[in-house]
Amino acid sequence: MLYSADGNRLFSCGTGKDGDSFLVEWNESEGAIKRTYSGFRKKSAGVVQFDTTQNHFLAVGEDQQIKFWNMDNNDILTCMDAEGGLPSLPRLRFNKEGNLLAVTTADNGIKILATTAGLRSLRVVEAPSFEALRSPIESAAIKNGVDPMARNMEKPRTLDDVTDKTKPWQLAEIIDPAQCRQVTMPDSMDAVNKVAQLLYTNFDFGVLALGSNGIQKLWK
Repeated sequence: MLYSADGNRLFSCGTGKDGDSFLVEWNESEGAIKRTYSGFRKKSAGVVQFDTTQNHFLAVGEDQQIKFWNMDNNDILTCMDAEGGLPSLPRLRFNKEGNLLAVTTADNGIKILATTAGLRSLRVVEAPSFEALRSPIESAAIKNGVDPMARNMEKPRTLDDVTDKTKPWQLAEIIDPAQCRQVTMPDSMDAVNKVAQLLYTNFDFGVLALGSNGIQKLWK
């Protein structure tokens, strides 16, 4: 269960005894379900997890995808596979600003999805680590004198840019590989050891993962 960032709305997500996943908003004063969100597959392989951001969006990891909902609409807003490699039920977590989304991968790695503002924050915090997180596609392009990151930041295709030009909180699809980052858990290739929980640090400068073996790992 999670509250929205302003603490005014309560949501819960999971998998029922019949195997069907659900995501609902509660009316606390009446102790009843206020809204049920649609868009889940039938008979989930396990318990789904979710997160909220900016008092407006919900994100759930299910069916090897990340699914998004507007809090005020029952129907699914959009879904994406983050260029593949996600487990059937990925764990995910937004940072406080809602411009970075950490998602676990099937090989016990972590992918970071970012809006334009999120990419700028990665550059500001620690440039060397940011460079290390570049994808092979980006590295090849930069060697040829082209920086797809810079080119991408000029195009109003992300949440931040769209928000400036249209109505607030209009979600845009992440369609450029340069907007995704990936890191791996160095000694966690064992299929038995999975990421059980994922959190951003208080100041959004790091990602903390709790493994099913009880070991915590931190990436700055």
